[in-house]
Amino acid sequence: MEFSIASGVAMIKGAFYPAVGAHSPCMIICHGMPAGPKSSEFAKDDLIAELSYAEIAQLFADLGIATVIFNFRGTGLSTGDYHPLGGVADLESVLAWVVTRPEVDPERIGIMGSSMGGVIALKVASSREDIRFLISYASPSSTTSPADPLVHIERYRSLGIITTPGFPDDPEVWSKEYDAINPVYHIDKINSSHILLVHGDADDVVPVQALYDLAGIAPAHTELRVIEGAGHRFRSEPRAIEVISSWVDGIFSDELTV
Repeated sequence: MEFSIASGVAMIKGAFYPAVGAHSPCMIICHGMPAGPKSSEFAKDDLIAELSYAEIAQLFADLGIATVIFNFRGTGLSTGDYHPLGGVADLESVLAWVVTRPEVDPERIGIMGSSMGGVIALKVASSREDIRFLISYASPSSTTSPADPLVHIERYRSLGIITTPGFPDDPEVWSKEYDAINPVYHIDKINSSHILLVHGDADDVVPVQALYDLAGIAPAHTELRVIEGAGHRFRSEPRAIEVISSWVDGIFSDELTV
């Protein structure tokens, strides 16, 4: 089922894929930054051998894990203008919606984020006590303010994820939001019972060293998976999807009725 929820001035669009039975575990998937002009993040790129987020969500639902996909503000089907702390607010809004669903067990909610979606997932999980499991795929180990915010903002305009004239009011303040979500400052504060960091060793966007940098400051029970030959784009890596689905399935294998 598709949904729309308010997140500040933005309207966030998403879709919910329930598992069979009531009170099932639930995973929220956070996409990365768009690589091209604005389009639905629910769709797949027919020029690349990949699954859509909808297909991935259904895969997890079939395993007994209710799954939510959504577009951060300014991306895909959601309204608003993209900024990092806006993404944090969007995920918080989705979490607030998820816990109201009768199909979901609020004590078994997790987040999976890819690339910048992983950075936002790490930030949100660090300030909450109710995230049971957390997965980061190909996430940067550090995000800092762009050297030239205006260049960054114009690139986002070209992608269609910033559209309001005059936004942001203060480019310098906007750029400092990247410091605010920097995983270096908060990954050690994550209280999730299960944490998984995954990276491909052929990632030419965020080198695999980022995984080891994060692991060095993450909670001691954090698990690592390095996938030989895998690149940056999660949906193009069936082995990454298999690793993550097997890991999540293992957490709840004794509890699920599939």
